[in-house]
Amino acid sequence: MSVNHDCLRCLNRSVCVVGQVDAAQNPVVRNAMQDQIRLLPGDVLLRPGMSFEHLYLVRYGHFKAVLLDPDGRSHTTRLQGRGDVLGLEGLDQGRHHHEVTALQHASVCAFRYDAWCDLASSLPSLQQAWFKTLSRATRLDGQHMLLLGCLDGQARVASFLLMLGQRVGDLQGETLDLMMTRQEMGNYLGMTLESVSRHLSQFQRRGWIRLDRRRVTLLQPDALQHLRRADEPRKFRVHAPFQRPMGRGEQSVMST
Repeated sequence: MSVNHDCLRCLNRSVCVVGQVDAAQNPVVRNAMQDQIRLLPGDVLLRPGMSFEHLYLVRYGHFKAVLLDPDGRSHTTRLQGRGDVLGLEGLDQGRHHHEVTALQHASVCAFRYDAWCDLASSLPSLQQAWFKTLSRATRLDGQHMLLLGCLDGQARVASFLLMLGQRVGDLQGETLDLMMTRQEMGNYLGMTLESVSRHLSQFQRRGWIRLDRRRVTLLQPDALQHLRRADEPRKFRVHAPFQRPMGRGEQSVMST
């Protein structure tokens, strides 16, 4: 099924993986697209157990990916937005493991995976852009793991706000939609609701941000960046390998 959607006129073209395809190949991409789906906040795009059949390219809006642990507790593992690809985690076992939910009004372009593979193999520019998209996703996953494991609470919240600002392309004075409740933010950052609220209130008292319910204005992004950087040296300090004190009569290997 072809979709009446012109990629050349799409506002998302500059960040979309198919935006790297030559204009002459636009009809080929359009014919390979199976559907274009619009979602409301709270609509679920993917559920655990669904068979893997499609890839979804985000045109606009943001999504959260939630994974259940063996005890049934939910963990928000990813936030994805414009230009990201949804659904790839289901390829390995042929079924999806995450619940992917729209946080805002959103739209995605759906491609059947087999059609996408045929498209990528026939268009070298798309294949190269696809590899770059996978590389970016791997890098962002690694950054999120570092955020959870190596930064304190204040730095995590600061990093989250800066990430939102970078997604819209402007940090200074931009009013951003937090997209999530404080509890959802805490779940994503590995913190309690109370800790998230406390750090946001501290940032506002210092004049770094301005809060209005679920919207935030970054007044001093440099202060947030400084807070994040100030926490990194302490967390990432490289320690010298442990050396056992030499006993009497022992000689250092370096001196031989």
